[in-house]
Amino acid sequence: ASANPVDEIEFPKNVPRKKRGAVRDEDLLKGARQMSGSTLHVVLMLRNTGVRVAELFHLDDRDFDYETKTIRLRSVVGATTKNYESRETIMTPTVEAIMRAHGGRPPRQWVKHRTYETRFFILKSKIGFAWDNHSLRHAFNTKLRGANIPKHIAETYMGHTSGKTINDTYTSYTPDFVNAAIEAVDFGHQLLTEEQNVVTMRSPRKKDGNKSEGFSGFYGPKMEPRAGIEPDRSSKIKGLEQNPKISKNQRVWKKA
Repeated sequence: ASANPVDEIEFPKNVPRKKRGAVRDEDLLKGARQMSGSTLHVVLMLRNTGVRVAELFHLDDRDFDYETKTIRLRSVVGATTKNYESRETIMTPTVEAIMRAHGGRPPRQWVKHRTYETRFFILKSKIGFAWDNHSLRHAFNTKLRGANIPKHIAETYMGHTSGKTINDTYTSYTPDFVNAAIEAVDFGHQLLTEEQNVVTMRSPRKKDGNKSEGFSGFYGPKMEPRAGIEPDRSSKIKGLEQNPKISKNQRVWKKA
């Protein structure tokens, strides 16, 4: 045959089940305030870098350049990018603060990919927010385009294949462009501040949270009193008359 007989047949298109869009900052704040620890940190890193979840968990510590404020995504065997090309994206102050909080270690060293996915979807079903991980990537691109960052630079950060023949790599990573992009997409630093100011439930008398005041002996030097026995009634318990009907095993509290 001189030609393919099925060239003129139109194949069915892969239509997504739902249309994904960029999550708004106010909606992201509502959901992110219900998160904590590694889950919150991964969400903020996805929002501030625009990388895919799999790409984020393949990063190594040497991929973070704090001087140029960029993150290198390498296309290597077993950890390739989607378009099979290495690229760079920006590193905002929020990402830098998260990395320093974990001692410069990449996300895969302080949380597993599957663990994060499980925690995220449990929180999503419990809280009921509509956005997902890919919505964070859309939000990153929206912020770049809203700040008038050139399209080919935004495509480079996102890892999209540009249709243009000119790929100006020299202007893509100049300090002016990097700083403009960082200022446009930086988000969530206030959430890290709120996370550090969270106060756990402790007794008002425990100012440092380490010492236990007023309890010793039966309760131990650093143990809370057992439920149902108040500290100021311990002397009254010793003065109670013993009920002869109580068995020997039920009189342990009197010895205490």
